[in-house]
Amino acid sequence: MVAMYDQFGPYWLGKFGLSYTKRFKLAEEIYLGVGAELSGKYMNVDLSEFSRFNALKPMVGHDSDLRPDINAGLWFNMKKFYAGATFANLLEPTFNLAGASEVHDERELYLTAGYKFTLTDDISLSPSIFLDKPLNGGQMAKQYTAMATYKFLTVGATHRDGRRFEFEQAPWSMIGGVTLSDRFSLMTSYDLTKSKNDFEPDPQVEASLRMSF
Repeated sequence: MVAMYDQFGPYWLGKFGLSYTKRFKLAEEIYLGVGAELSGKYMNVDLSEFSRFNALKPMVGHDSDLRPDINAGLWFNMKKFYAGATFANLLEPTFNLAGASEVHDERELYLTAGYKFTLTDDISLSPSIFLDKPLNGGQMAKQYTAMATYKFLTVGATHRDGRRFEFEQAPWSMIGGVTLSDRFSLMTSYDLTKSKNDFEPDPQVEASLRMSF
């Protein structure tokens, strides 16, 4: 089961869906996973904030739409190395919102890879990279992340670079987390934003509860 809520600028995105993953053991400590996700996406826009943000004629109220979508992907583990690929927004949902606030989710390819370096029994360092490329052309967006873990505490940072507008105004994000048990961990992140054209967006805050099987 997948549930998500995200707020970015004047938009609010909610998602609820079901996912299924099958893991295959290729050799000792080498695994390949394949999976798919079917979800419903709910998009809401604050028209007054949208018109102010885009310097348009002032509007009032909210508009919203609900659309289905499908994601599919692969995940590879080899000891402390991992890599994954996701084909996202396969149904290319278009949220029919008022005027220029309409949103189209284009098909995208997400690629990620990382490695866990164990420095001592209590300390590890995990660098990773995340790439986002539209399937129908367009520039690639890149995110570089490094996380350090000491016993049950994790801290880190992400640097964003590429085509997305929000990367220009939130190029850095700070990460923190705590391991609750062998299977559960809680992670949070907080954007460091900066002003552009006299507008500075609210920092995006994310939280996730992770469970390993």
